[in-house]
Amino acid sequence: MSEALYLERARLLLAQGRFAQAAEQLQMLLSTDPNQWLAHALLACCWMQDADRLGDATAEAQLAIALAPDQSFTHSILATVCSARKHFDQAQAAIETAISIDPDVAAYHGIQASIFLQTSKWQLALESSERGLQFDPDQEDCLASRSLALERLGRRKDSLQQANEAVARDPDSSSLHAMRGWTLLHDNNYREAQISFREALRLEPTNSFARSGMLESLKSNYFLFRVFFQYQAFMSRLQGRFRFALIIGIYLLIRALNIWSDANPKVEPFILPITIAYIAFCLFSWIADPIFDALLRFNRFGRYLLSANQVIAANVVIAIIGLAVITGSALAIYGDFAAAFTLALCVLFLTLPSSMIFRVSQGWPQWIAVGSTIVMSLLCAISLLVWAFPVIPWIAPIILYAFCLFVFSLAGNWLTSIVIRK
Repeated sequence: MSEALYLERARLLLAQGRFAQAAEQLQMLLSTDPNQWLAHALLACCWMQDADRLGDATAEAQLAIALAPDQSFTHSILATVCSARKHFDQAQAAIETAISIDPDVAAYHGIQASIFLQTSKWQLALESSERGLQFDPDQEDCLASRSLALERLGRRKDSLQQANEAVARDPDSSSLHAMRGWTLLHDNNYREAQISFREALRLEPTNSFARSGMLESLKSNYFLFRVFFQYQAFMSRLQGRFRFALIIGIYLLIRALNIWSDANPKVEPFILPITIAYIAFCLFSWIADPIFDALLRFNRFGRYLLSANQVIAANVVIAIIGLAVITGSALAIYGDFAAAFTLALCVLFLTLPSSMIFRVSQGWPQWIAVGSTIVMSLLCAISLLVWAFPVIPWIAPIILYAFCLFVFSLAGNWLTSIVIRK
């Protein structure tokens, strides 16, 4: 079989999403001609679809560049692979090289815009996507990136207009329907967003962007989640350091109000509800997703969208809530209502580290969440044993538990922002 035929067959299989078969064709070609740069570049595209083979994809892309450094396509592939591995600096350098070689390829500007979006550089993402659209007004990645960048910059009306125009020009594009769905969702129009996501999934059932959006839109059927989603959307528009500063600032404000109420008992009745509302909101912000995921398991469409991790997280959170109810009820039977409330609350707050196990990146952030869950669970168990067999004041382990909870509540938001490079 000729080299051209191998490449043609591999490209056809790639277009059909049959990556394993495409890789076989490319490997057969490379076994006869290991210096075929295009085959290495396309093989990188194949390996990139497997999260466990991103290292192989990087090696193939780098080999393609070594064989053909003046080919912009090879640099664009390396940029895409590095972006998937969260190596954003390398990805940015690679796509800049591709653009310097062929500045009029709209897809390269779309890749650059996507990298800027992933690093929360909204204005730069907007500028990159608009440059790409100057060369190709219908380039999907540029259209999607421009719409998302506009939304992140607070220009919701422009974002929605962009999304509607893009879908009208190309109604058979799954990615454009998904992009429109996210725009509608951030505009709090969750019912119409569901229609867009459903159409995106009809056109491309494996579209993960549409799948995650459909999950969020289904959860938005519940009022509490709609409020929570809008809060998340607001926080996502902030740079990481500003987001963390806002969280710490709110905590310090609540702390200052409590110190003031301690010194002025007359204002305590007004400060206490604020403190309770703050604690409740913090707890809800940690466990909202798994709780609503659990509810979606009873939805005829939603249960097919949940991943294995989401199902496990939902089961864990619901089990902990049930255990908290059982613990509180059992202790209340003995008439010790203070211990019943305190220990039930301790069990309930185990939802924070346990749900975080499934939200942080795999690696050391996940191990911190696992370790925190184990430590806090042991302290809960010790508190219960000390209450039953009072060799020491049962409140002692509770104080240590409260300290661990405080530390984890601060570290948890930081852990979710950590991106582990693959």
